[in-house]
Formats: sequence, structure tokens, C-alpha cells
Amino acid sequence: MRASRLFAMVAVLGLLIAACSGDDGGGEDETSSPTENGTEGVPASELVVAADAASRAMEALAAAYAEETGEEVLVRAGSPQEISSDFAAETPAIYVNTTDFVTGDVPDGAIVAPLGTDVLQLGVLRGNPAGVTGLEVFAAGSDVPAGICRSGLQCGRAATQVFEQAGIEPGPQVAEESVGGLLNGLTRDESLDAVLLFRTDLRRRFALVEQVPITERVSIDYDIALLTDDERLIGFYDWVATSEDAQVILQQRGLAALTPS
Repeated sequence: MRASRLFAMVAVLGLLIAACSGDDGGGEDETSSPTENGTEGVPASELVVAADAASRAMEALAAAYAEETGEEVLVRAGSPQEISSDFAAETPAIYVNTTDFVTGDVPDGAIVAPLGTDVLQLGVLRGNPAGVTGLEVFAAGSDVPAGICRSGLQCGRAATQVFEQAGIEPGPQVAEESVGGLLNGLTRDESLDAVLLFRTDLRRRFALVEQVPITERVSIDYDIALLTDDERLIGFYDWVATSEDAQVILQQRGLAALTPS
């Protein structure tokens, strides 16, 4: 879909954006209104709001787009729940989140395209010194120190689904940590020999970790939604959704690209 076509399709969203964004400053110019996370002075039309797992890919895409076109866009990150809360309070110009959140959050008429898919993987230290071969290291009776995300995190819920598919009851040797805690336990202090994390998270330590294949699969899809008639961001959206360069960046960041229909 080319930018000119996108512009025509989203021109009607201007009134919708104004209605959703709110105005608590008695009609202040949006370019002077402070926002969180270092976005003070940035017009809403320059803002890409992305769930944390997708934000690293979006930042890389924004950097490549700026290098190619000279147009800069700002990416703000957060958990899927935080981003949905921000979205409810202040509609962003481009919104990136898991498909279920996008489906529930964006207004009718928004232009939505698939961005990519993430999948839970079994990660080990490069070279697999502990000889991990599968999910059995998480089962009761295993003496291999392993880790999963806390149950309140998306990767923790995904781990529970994988264990259900495999018929595994996690043993007491399985630690529950944050994503950063699991990565540090695996690659820094080496207190863990195996972790279950999404591919986008394992890619953060790409040089230090490798994947052990498993047959069980839990994946999540991400969408990108356009909610502005700003020509610069229409161009960015179009580039992300259609360019081969964008697809390569998504692959490198662990979001296997989904070809838009």
C-alpha cells in the first residue's frame, strides 16, 4: 500500500484522533505539552508507541528509516498493559502491540497491518555446556538449574502453556525471574543452564546464547496500527509494512515478519 493511498484512507481519522487525545491544558498547542519518558516538546504526530518486546525492533526500524529518508520518529516503549493504558489516555500516532491488544484498543477505521510474530524458545549458553536437550530439564527430578519468567509476565504465561503441551510439571529447581534476571543468570553469573524466553528477548544476547529446538510452540503476533494523517508517519508506516529492508530488520530482532495481505 503506497503512502498516497494511505493518506486518503486515514484523512478521516483527524477528528477521531482529536477526540481520543484529550486536552487538559485549555487548548494548549500539543507541541508544547510535556509527555512521559522524555517526549516533552514532541508533537503527537511524531510518536510511535510500542510494546516493549516490539520496541527494540521499532527503534531499529526508525533508525533505518531516518538514515534512508532523513525523517525521524520517536519510539516510546512499555509493557503491553502499560501501552494499552497509555493508549486509552492519549491516542498515539502509530500504535504497536500484540494482536489481541490492538484488536481491543484501536478505534474503527484505523489502518492495521501485521508486523511480525514472536515465539517462546528454549535458550542455553552458546555451546550448550550443560548438554540440554529439551524441556525435561524443567521437570521435577532434574538437577539442571533452569528458569522461566514470573507468572504475571507474558513469557511466564507462555511457559505455562508450553509445559501443559509437554505434560511437564515444573520442579523446585526452576527459578522464576524477570526477563533481565533470566538473561543475566544464563549469560553473566551462569547460575542457570536453561531458560524459556521469547525469541526477541534471547536476541538481546545473540552472541552468547543459542536455541535448543522444541516441538511445543507458543507464539504471539504483533500488529502495527496507523492513527494519523501526518504524511511523515504515513510514509513510515508504509515503509515498515512493505519494504524488504524493514522485513530484514524485523527478522534480525526476532520478530519473524508477516507478509501483509
